[in-house]
Amino acid sequence: NNINFYRIKETTLYNRVSYSNIATVKYTGTASIEIYPSPASKNMNVIFTDALQQKPNALAIYNDVGQIIYRKRISNTSGTEVIDVSNFKNGMYIVKLTTNKSVISKTITVIK
Repeated sequence: NNINFYRIKETTLYNRVSYSNIATVKYTGTASIEIYPSPASKNMNVIFTDALQQKPNALAIYNDVGQIIYRKRISNTSGTEVIDVSNFKNGMYIVKLTTNKSVISKTITVIK
């Protein structure tokens, strides 16, 4: 049970202090992804685990100018996706796994 409490303290130009209501945020874990090998040249493995029973729904890879160069719908809550990167140019890419509760991003490198 990781529960955090937050509130904002505001100080005006005239040194009047006021506080917001207390907000509670409960942290219960998160989904994660592991990518190997990095750098990749032929195939890249994306392993996603699901600590919150989140439902992954999309895996996307973005190039260095923000264009989507790979997209796939995902239906299982954990597993491995093998992606052929042999047609990718050398460089850095961002891999994003979108779930029903979050977006997880990792940077990868492709070198041939």
